[in-house]
Amino acid sequence: GGERREPTPEEMEQFRGRMMKAELDRLMFSLFAASSQPIAHVGTAEAPDGSADVLEIKDERGQPVRLFVDQKTHLPLMLTYQTVRPRIMTMGGPDGPGGPGGRRPRAGAPGAPQPTVDPEAVRQQMQAQGPPPPATATVRFSEHKKVDGILVPHRIETSIGDDPTEEWVISKFRVNPSLKADLFEKK
Repeated sequence: GGERREPTPEEMEQFRGRMMKAELDRLMFSLFAASSQPIAHVGTAEAPDGSADVLEIKDERGQPVRLFVDQKTHLPLMLTYQTVRPRIMTMGGPDGPGGPGGRRPRAGAPGAPQPTVDPEAVRQQMQAQGPPPPATATVRFSEHKKVDGILVPHRIETSIGDDPTEEWVISKFRVNPSLKADLFEKK
């Protein structure tokens, strides 16, 4: 190809919108077995602590998103899908920009050093590395407890490959709370 250009703010906003929609679709599928895509039963998975039915939808790229549902309790156990492992580039560190611990005064503050990172060099370094390989994301649901008669997971753990990326510990759910209409007004 040709020369690569930076995405416009509108393109970035569209990309963020697609990512949020994909995340919402996965959560709706995993927590409510609801999807705008057809849901297929693709098999049974066996584990030392029991069996799970495997349900599948396709994401917008046509890749499988699989939900593992406990055969005895019918509760969601795990969701898997393909993603790209995010790249992490650090620009600080023990003796990086800002000195010991990478801490530095806030940009524009008196005594704040000028940035020493060349964005073009970072872009070239990322381009030389090529695209990151796909990885399997796994979302595990556990600690199901009843809330107003509905069993809901109170722990949700996400990992990409073998690396944990986030953990939600939910202390409180409210089922069908009353909401004021002005909550949804644009401010």
